[in-house]
Amino acid sequence: VDSDNSVGKEAFCRIAPAIPAIADVVTCHDLFDVLTSSIGGRLTFSTYEKYLGGLE
Repeated sequence: VDSDNSVGKEAFCRIAPAIPAIADVVTCHDLFDVLTSSIGGRLTFSTYEKYLGGLE
């Protein structure tokens, strides 16, 4: 995955706790690991963008 088109754990864990029903500060790292286990530890930007859209 091209790192320019993906999101790392730090960025995800800053935003994920905004929806406590989905993730909190404690579980966001585990959630990120599960979401990215098959794609080398980086979350595709399109998936991250969908997640951010759910915050609105």
